[in-house]
Formats: sequence, structure tokens, C-alpha cells
Amino acid sequence: MSPIGTVDNVLKKFLASSHPLVRDKALQELAKVLQSPQQLSESPLLTDSHILKQEALIISDCLEAVTNGMHEDEVLSSLEILPQDSVFTPWKHFVMALYAFYHNNSKGMVESIQMIDPQSPPGRLIPLLQALATETNTPRNLSHKEREAWESIFRIQDSPVQTIDQLLEALQTGMEDLFLQLLEEILQAFSHDSIVQAQIGFWAVGQLEYYDLDGNHLMELLTHCLGKQEASRIVALGLKSLDLENSLLLWMQFLVYWQQGPGVKDPAYPELWQHFLSWKTEVVEFQGQMGKDKDFEEAFSILENQLEHPQSQHEPEIPSIRAQYPRVGQTQAKQLDLFAS
Repeated sequence: MSPIGTVDNVLKKFLASSHPLVRDKALQELAKVLQSPQQLSESPLLTDSHILKQEALIISDCLEAVTNGMHEDEVLSSLEILPQDSVFTPWKHFVMALYAFYHNNSKGMVESIQMIDPQSPPGRLIPLLQALATETNTPRNLSHKEREAWESIFRIQDSPVQTIDQLLEALQTGMEDLFLQLLEEILQAFSHDSIVQAQIGFWAVGQLEYYDLDGNHLMELLTHCLGKQEASRIVALGLKSLDLENSLLLWMQFLVYWQQGPGVKDPAYPELWQHFLSWKTEVVEFQGQMGKDKDFEEAFSILENQLEHPQSQHEPEIPSIRAQYPRVGQTQAKQLDLFAS
């Protein structure tokens, strides 16, 4: 939906008229173009005592209370004073849907989602909220990393809601090029917050198998946006439940980059190395059930040699991310069962 007008223009129209019908129409229009409560809570066109600014502050406070883990009942109770015809009514139900999500209340979340006007800005997130609300409405459960990524987006009130909406639509309709283009826009929008970028990256990696995406294209995009070291780390961790061997190679690649950057004397390195050893043990056990893979063994040998000689400045061997996942053990098979339609 294209915005009918800017918030300021619609707001001026509302404030300039005393005619009830004109003001009501302006409020209806405002509800359709309002992308964030901050657009009114910080508007110089409204006095601090104006009802619209007061309502905007209520929504802002409630969003903060819900998403920072405090869930202050006193703050949320302030939603009750919002009139039914408030421009923030869709936002009110959006807040309550998030509140239900954080309390693992699927039924309450579904009820709140049903109250959100689909034509409102929060309404664009209805498909995502429905996916979070119940596994019966989705082809699979959202992973912990997916939840973390989108929760982080919810915490940022000026998030690119329309771009996120388009991203999900591109993902669901198989438009991979558009999905990657929009994903890049979102990652760039959060260039000031590396933690949120990483969480969005984890979420994107989690879509590889279900939506049959090209993992190498995603790796290229993450490398372009986040750098080689961080991209290797994110894809390695995100792929672990799908491709234990390939994800280990990517973790080794990450360690090689780390050696060339912060170095082995960095205080964080011992923990990263210990994670590699534990991961390696899991792979050995996995191969005991599935047999050894020649391609993996060759790539592992190259990367292991580079790890043993950290002074080498050669680019680490970059393993190709498999389009399919043929070497699935019992644990991974249970994961892939979630993808069955």
C-alpha cells in the first residue's frame, strides 16, 4: 500500500480543521501512513498535552516494556485508556500480540493478531506474527535464532517495516534475487548495530533449506555486508543443524580469518578454539554413523594445515555450501522432518 500522504501533511490537515468529518477522515488517513509512534510523540506540530502525542507515548512505552523483558503490568494497563477509534488501535493489538509471544501464549497472540487492521503498518507484519504464534499455521517451527533476529527488529521502532514485509513476500514466492537485494538493504539499515546484523544473518541462513536458496549467494552477500570473518562465523553456526561437516569447515575458515586479524593471543581465541575441538568431536561421531566424505576430508586437511600455521597469509580454502544435504544423520534427520510439507 502506497502512503496516502506524509504524516506531517495529514497531521496539519487534522489540526487545521474543526469539522468533525474532516478530522475523522484525516485520522483514518493518519492511521494508514503512521510508520512509528515516534512520528507523533516527537512531532513539533503537537503540544506535549495533545491527546495524539499522549497516545503515541503510551504505545512507545509499552513497546519498550514488552521488548526489554520487563513486561510491566502497570505500563501495559495504560493501553486500556486508548479509545477504540484511536489511530494507535492497530499498534495496541500489535503490542499485545508481542506480549503474548513473550509469555508463550499462542492463543492470546492469535486473538490479538486478528484484531490488527491488515491495512495498517503493523498489519504488514501479520504473516510474521502468525508464524511466531503457532506452528500449526507454519510449515515449520521458527528456530531460536530466527526469534532473536526478529525480536531485535521489533525493538527498533524506526525499523524498515515495509522492506521487511517485501522481504518475507519475496522469500515466500521464490524470488531469490529480490530477497537477497532486500536483505542487503535491511543489513545496511542496521549497519550501526553488529549484533542485530548477526541475528538477521542467522535468520537468513535458517531459510536455506526450506526455501531452497543458494547458500553460496547468501554467503557472498553476508561477506559483502559483514566481512569475511563475521560471515564465516554466522553461516557456520546457522548451518550446524543442517550440515555438520560443512559448517565445521566454515568455522575453521572463521578461525583462520581470526588468526589473521585479532590473532591467537586474543583473549577470546581459546574459547573459539575449544568450540572447534568440540565440533570436531561431533563430526567424528557423525562420520562413524555415515562414513567419511572425500570432499570434506580434503577441505578439512587444507584448513587444518592453515590453522597449524597461523603466520600464513594465504586466503583460507572456502568450502562450497551444499545446495542439498545428503549426509543427514539421526539428529539432523529430526531437524529436516520439520521441513516436510
